[in-house]
Amino acid sequence: MSVLFSLLVMPALGYGQSATSTTENRDAYAHKSYGIFVHYGSMTPYPDGSRLKNVDEAADNFDVQGFVDDIAKMSPEYLIFTAWHLWQEPLYPSAKMTQWRGEDHSSRRDVLQELLDACDAKGIDVYFYIQPSEAHNYTAADQAAVGYVDRSTKTETYNNFLNEMIAEITDRYKTQFKGFWFDKGLSYRCTNTKRIGETIRAIMPDAVLIANTFANESADYGALETKNPKVTFGRDGYTVSMTDEESWPGYERSISFVSDRSWVAEPRGKIRYTSEQMYKFTVLQAGVNEEGGGVAWAIGPYPTKTISWNSGVLSGMTDLGAMIDAVGESIKGTVPSDSWPTAEGTTIRDLDWGIATRSADGNDEYLHVLKSPSGTTLTIDAPADGREYSSAVNLRTGNACGFSQTSSQVKITLDASDSWDSVDTVIKLIVENQPPASTADSASENLSEKSK
Repeated sequence: MSVLFSLLVMPALGYGQSATSTTENRDAYAHKSYGIFVHYGSMTPYPDGSRLKNVDEAADNFDVQGFVDDIAKMSPEYLIFTAWHLWQEPLYPSAKMTQWRGEDHSSRRDVLQELLDACDAKGIDVYFYIQPSEAHNYTAADQAAVGYVDRSTKTETYNNFLNEMIAEITDRYKTQFKGFWFDKGLSYRCTNTKRIGETIRAIMPDAVLIANTFANESADYGALETKNPKVTFGRDGYTVSMTDEESWPGYERSISFVSDRSWVAEPRGKIRYTSEQMYKFTVLQAGVNEEGGGVAWAIGPYPTKTISWNSGVLSGMTDLGAMIDAVGESIKGTVPSDSWPTAEGTTIRDLDWGIATRSADGNDEYLHVLKSPSGTTLTIDAPADGREYSSAVNLRTGNACGFSQTSSQVKITLDASDSWDSVDTVIKLIVENQPPASTADSASENLSEKSK
């Protein structure tokens, strides 16, 4: 039986009848701190500002291997990539879209499959961005074809269409992609939010489901997106500067943060922040972000046969990846510390000395000293969870530090040959009495509750 025929005749919720329950993907997401967020599709302009004619032009002009090679240079733990957005035109040949809306509403080239294969080779986990409800941008004829009335009116026909589309993409790529990042259409009143989650779970039980704003009856995790930190964080009551990373608050939810001109590549765009600024906020978020995902820096490529970016994007993001990898074990594959917890809303300005992270297995603790003391000794409060540490190592140099712990404080003294790093001195603490690793392994089980 052909793939096309199977997709056309198979009921939406029949795709996943052999699926088995697991939490592997959700556990992995809970331990991620650094990602890249990419919008690309028929809405992306050429470098000169001219527009694409259709989705096939977007697909045919996308340099998949060049793109993934560049993303790998940035060294993220994961990539969020657009499966569809404006006009809901998937970057793969969608039999369901053709069935509902006719030809030419999805690409002939399977960009998503090529992307997944290339990312698998680089060890990069992929989550698909989708806007669940995009019919407000359809023609009147297409709206009628899918049963769409408006954002506030729920119809069975329209939700049948949405769920068939989502079932198709889930089943098509379920063995390779890790889940979805849903834009706000998941919560439009025309959308049956609960049904979408059920559709995906029937096919891919361990799919990571992330919702723009907060976790809900479909999504396990919430997310925040910002193009303008002053405006976005201001809505939550924070007073911040557009360009001062020390004024940006950390969140328990993940953050998608524009570091280019906009969400998609736009002419005259350039990298907004220095690698050092992005590094410092990535570290802050790693120490606050209880749900997982940390921060995903948002950039976008142009539709050119050889991949191209705005000025400074590739070099800036590559430098960020190198800065993170220099102390990678203290950022990647970590969760916020229980010994020195940091509350949501904390900024770098608020910190006395820095922030702490813990390895996903619960065995190692990392102190990120973002504010160095005047001398060679750092004195901080005793661990809030009562943990006992026996020694300390400067992660950047490998040199042992002087270490002492009492019931009220911890003291760490640098080796005579070391000095405080100008950005972030990372001290790895060795645990005296190793706790069960299950402390961290089970962390993701309770994460979604914190977002509701």
